[in-house]
Amino acid sequence: MVVKLLLVIYFLGDVGLFYNHIFTLFCRMVEKVCKDSQMLVDLYVNYDCDLEAPNLFERMVTTLSRLAQGNQHVDPNSVTASQMGSVKGSSLQCLVNVLKSLVDWEKTRRELEKPSNGKHPIDGEVSSREFDESTIREDLHNNFEKAKAHKSTMEAVIAEFNRKPVKGIEQMLSNRLVENTPTSVAHFLRITPSLDKAMIGDFLGQHEEFPLAVMHAYVDSMKFSGMKFDSAIREFLRGFRLPGEAQKIDRIMEKFAER
Repeated sequence: MVVKLLLVIYFLGDVGLFYNHIFTLFCRMVEKVCKDSQMLVDLYVNYDCDLEAPNLFERMVTTLSRLAQGNQHVDPNSVTASQMGSVKGSSLQCLVNVLKSLVDWEKTRRELEKPSNGKHPIDGEVSSREFDESTIREDLHNNFEKAKAHKSTMEAVIAEFNRKPVKGIEQMLSNRLVENTPTSVAHFLRITPSLDKAMIGDFLGQHEEFPLAVMHAYVDSMKFSGMKFDSAIREFLRGFRLPGEAQKIDRIMEKFAER
């Protein structure tokens, strides 16, 4: 279900091409998801709040919004003007269904929070159990909010690094994603999969004091003991691409040779 939804969103949203049969499939999927309000919440929690997962809920809603506004490239051979008008209406209805489903989920959640005997606490007294449950729910809510905020920050920082590495590093530091040490920055560059490998290589090859220290920390954090040269060089270059400038390559390979 999730894989199919991602593929359909890719064509309708990311690629920006509209085909009537793909839209029909998309609407059926959204309709199925909206019938189960818990599934909508699960999509958001398990995908949009997960660093390593796509923002599935956000992309689904964004795609529906674009379709409802008609901001899509339409294949004139597959869709008539009247069909496109129907698409806009259907997309808008899907958005309404998403909102209704979330409202229903919130109503159900509040009903479940009411005391089972139908009696309300007297004079503001709340049982220890009810207080604990309320605290746990609030903590979970805050954790998801923090996770989503952290993911949004990470995505912005990664996008900036992939555009301009030095600016990206500055954002990492200002958002306290890393400590202001070569070791911490090098660790971030090694473990973050969405960073552009070419940009990592370009940054590691720079001659300025801090990038040079990061490059040394990056290489020193790797283990090559017991490896043959060809295996070691493959392992070394797995996390980044060598820059095009000869001097940058020399600096990186000289440090590798020390190991």
